[in-house]
Amino acid sequence: MSNLCALYGYEVEDGKLKLELQKPVQSEHVATMLYGIILGDSWQNIAVVAGTVFGEILYSEPANGSEVKRKLLGHTGMIFGLHALENLLYSISDDRSLRVWSLEAIKLGGEQITEIDSVFGHSARPFAICSSPDNHIYTAGIDQLVCKWKMNEEKKLVLVDQLSLSTGGIRSLKYYDDALWVGSETGALLEVTFASLCSNAAPPTALKTCDDLRGFGYMLDVLYTVDGKGQLYKNGEAVHVGKCLRYINVSPPHCSKDILLAFEKNACAIITEDKETLLEFEEGNVVSAVCSANYIFIYNLNKLGRLYDLSGKLLREFDVSTSIMGLPKKVSFLPSAVETFTSFDGKEHLVIGSTCGHVIHCCLDDESNVFESLPEISRVCAKGQIMSIRDLGNRIAIYCKNGSLSCWTYKNDIFLPSALPLIQGAPSLDWPCGSFFLGNQEYIAEFHSTDFRLLNRDTGLVVLSFLCGGGNRPWFFRLSEDSNGKTLGTLTFIRKETLVRVTAGIHTVSSIADSLHVSQIVSVRQLCSYGDSSVICTTGVDCQVTFSEVNSVTQGI
Repeated sequence: MSNLCALYGYEVEDGKLKLELQKPVQSEHVATMLYGIILGDSWQNIAVVAGTVFGEILYSEPANGSEVKRKLLGHTGMIFGLHALENLLYSISDDRSLRVWSLEAIKLGGEQITEIDSVFGHSARPFAICSSPDNHIYTAGIDQLVCKWKMNEEKKLVLVDQLSLSTGGIRSLKYYDDALWVGSETGALLEVTFASLCSNAAPPTALKTCDDLRGFGYMLDVLYTVDGKGQLYKNGEAVHVGKCLRYINVSPPHCSKDILLAFEKNACAIITEDKETLLEFEEGNVVSAVCSANYIFIYNLNKLGRLYDLSGKLLREFDVSTSIMGLPKKVSFLPSAVETFTSFDGKEHLVIGSTCGHVIHCCLDDESNVFESLPEISRVCAKGQIMSIRDLGNRIAIYCKNGSLSCWTYKNDIFLPSALPLIQGAPSLDWPCGSFFLGNQEYIAEFHSTDFRLLNRDTGLVVLSFLCGGGNRPWFFRLSEDSNGKTLGTLTFIRKETLVRVTAGIHTVSSIADSLHVSQIVSVRQLCSYGDSSVICTTGVDCQVTFSEVNSVTQGI
C-alpha cells in the first residue's frame, strides 16, 4: 500500500474530469491501511485518521509532513470502519467492538490516548458504520445485524435497538432522508426506517405468574399458566379443576379463534372464548393435544387419535398405528400440529404433523378411521418438528423446524408440491414457525439462532427481531396497533422459570433495488437530490460503480 495523502486540482472540460496532482504526502508508517477518513475543509487544516490491519488507528496532518502524530491502541483486530461525529471518533474492528475516542484529545496529543468507552453488539465482524442527524450511531456486519447506538450523558455507549435482516452480510450503511440505506451481500440496496417505541424496544418485563412455571398460553387477554405440580392458574389465581394439568397448547397463529388446551395423561381442559370444558380419560395415557380452528385432536400411547369439536363432543376415533409403521423404533410419533382443508371435490381432509417430521392424513368424509402416511411431505420435513400447518384453500402450508416452508396441493388423491411461494424474496429460513396477520398484511415468524424474527411476507425482509434464547421454550407472539396506528409486536416467553414479555414497533424495511450489483455492495453515497428523487452512487465487490436515480416516494429505481 502506498499510504499516500494527496491534494488534486481538477477541471471539467467537454464533459470530462481532469485531475492534476498538486501536493502528495507519503506517510512514514509502513502498514496496510484498511479504512481512512479525512477531517477538515482545507489543505492547511486537514487531518487523516486511518486504521491498519494491526488494529492501530493513526492520526496525521499531511500539511505538516509525513509523520504520524498519534497512534491509538485498544483494538485487537483489523480496523474496518471509522466515523467522526461531534468531536468524537467511532471505530469498529475485527475484534467485534465499537469504540469511541475524543477527537479533541487526539488533536492535542499528550499522554497515551485511551478510548472513552467500548462495547460489543455483533456476533461477527462489523464492516459498516454511519450516523444519523439525531446523533445515533449505526453499525452492521456479517451477522446481518444492524445495531443502533447512543452516547448517554455519562459518556457510555448504549445499545438502543437492533434489527436482524435476511439479505446476507452488510458492508455499507448510509443515513439519508430519515431512513437507513443498507448495501447487502446479495447486491440489493435496502431502505430501513426504525420504529420508535421507547427507543423502539421497551425493556423486557417479568410477569408475575406462579412458582415453578412450566407452561403458559393466552385466551384473548387472559393469561393461563401451569406449574410443575400440574396446577392451572388464571391471571395468577389457582383454578381448581380436580385434575393435574402439566402442559398447555394454544391454537396456531393463523387461526381465527383463540383456543387453549391444558392437559395431562388423564384429562384435557378445552378453553375457548365462551366456554370451558374438561375431558377425562380412564386409560390415563394421553401424550398430546393439538387444535385447529374447528377441531381438537388428542393422541395417546395406544396409537389412538380422538377428534373433538370445540365443545368437547367426540366426533371420530382413529387408528394411527398403520400410518407410522415405517418409523424407526426409537422415533416417537407425537402430534404437534393439526389442520383441515377442503379438496377440489368438496371433501374435508385432516392432516396431522408430528415432532419427528412425520405427516399423516385422512379424509373425514370417508368411513375409514385409518390415517395414511405422506412420505413426500415427510421427506421434505426431514425429521424436523412440524411447527404449524395452514389451510390455503385446496393447498396446505407446512412450517417445519428444519428450515423448510413448503406448500402442497391435494389433487387426484395425492399431494403435489405447489409452485406458488409462501413468502417473496426466497429468504433462507432457519426455523419457520407460523404466519401472523394484522389487517391484510401477513408476516412469517422464524427463530434464527437465539432470536425470534418477523418477516414481511411480501418482501421476505425482517421487520422485527427479539433476543429470546431460541425456540426450544414455550412462547407466544401477538401483533397489535397502538393509539397512533403504529404496528406493535409482543413476544412472551419463559426464561429460567420466569415469564418475560417484550414489545417493540415493527420496522419498515423495503427494497430500493434487488440487484444493483451481482455481489456485495461496499459503499453507497447520495450525490444529489431534487424533488422526490435522489442520485446515488454504489460500488461493489464486482468492481462496478453504479449510478442510480431513486424515487423516495415509490422507493424504486
